[in-house]
Amino acid sequence: MGAKLTFHRNKTKENTYLNAKNGVKRWLTNELIEAMLSNPLVIPAIDKRARDSLDNWFTLLGNEKVVKRVKKVIKEYHIKALIYNAYRLSLIYGLCPVKVDISEKKMYVIHPALIKRILIEDGVVVGYDIKGDRVYNANELIVIRNPHLLPIGAGGEWGLSVLELIYDELKFLSYIKWGTSNAIHRSGAPIPIALAPNSMSDDEYRKFQRNFVNLDALTSITGKQSGVEGDDFYFSTLFTGSDIKDHTETIKIFESEIATGLGISRTLLLGVEAGKVSGSEENKKNYYSDISSTQTLVIEPFIRAIVEYICGETDYEILWKPLYERTQKEIAEAEKIESEALLNRIEAIKELKDLGIEATLDKNGRIVIGEDVVDVAEE
Repeated sequence: MGAKLTFHRNKTKENTYLNAKNGVKRWLTNELIEAMLSNPLVIPAIDKRARDSLDNWFTLLGNEKVVKRVKKVIKEYHIKALIYNAYRLSLIYGLCPVKVDISEKKMYVIHPALIKRILIEDGVVVGYDIKGDRVYNANELIVIRNPHLLPIGAGGEWGLSVLELIYDELKFLSYIKWGTSNAIHRSGAPIPIALAPNSMSDDEYRKFQRNFVNLDALTSITGKQSGVEGDDFYFSTLFTGSDIKDHTETIKIFESEIATGLGISRTLLLGVEAGKVSGSEENKKNYYSDISSTQTLVIEPFIRAIVEYICGETDYEILWKPLYERTQKEIAEAEKIESEALLNRIEAIKELKDLGIEATLDKNGRIVIGEDVVDVAEE
């Protein structure tokens, strides 16, 4: 039987967080894990963030020999694939440790669910207690953390899982979908009706009820035929055909909040609805700006830590390739604005000349009178 997963902050006293003997535990509830697995947005969004963070891989700059050594480490240890898995797990659990085996030239992702405790001394992480009676010192592992951090003593040693940000939305959305699907099922399924003879004894009637409610039906109606003589049973069915409330807009609201909590807009994740393109390009630009920050603030330090641990190299630069490129529409709009601005300045120069004032345009498109720049073109 697998270990029970729970998901809530440590409820022990505050000083336990600073006690290396006890360590800091974390729980993940089955309810939250099931909500994540049952929601069609969560896993694709986490996968997309991980893919987009690594698809446009970087180039290395620096001393030729150093760059060659770093490239060799990245290739031999399959660092790109490892980071993909480790980063995905860090989004779900808040962190993910990695073990490097230099003798075997291998790296291993330690699944966060296997961590029993994080050991803390004087507010500093000093070790990880792993299931299977293995304790690693902090300097034996390289850890990637979700950038949403809390201070140590409030769960910061674990990082913050994206699931914690969207817990209520996942829960309520699952309730809405469950209730709606049941309502549809009930409205479309017939309700069996069975009436027993009025002459049936109470014991026989109770047995009849027990047998009848075990039928494969959502709801059934049983009773006695009051005022009807004889030993005949009466069977029938009832179709309710009730209207089901449309929750489409409510579901969209929850889906948008879930997507936002996962760091991606709903339109980017599910696509733009017909006739509703407003803001989609802006959403894409903001999303890739966030991914770019993740590359430089989360993934790059993780790569550097791995490389330094394996070969000791630190004197090189990582240059990430651009993530977002302007569309033809954006380029055309920018060129139109630049052209209009230039025409406005030319017209302004003509008006100044009519007033007897000599003015020119410099190479940057700025209006110059004498030695003074009186108008600055937008860059």
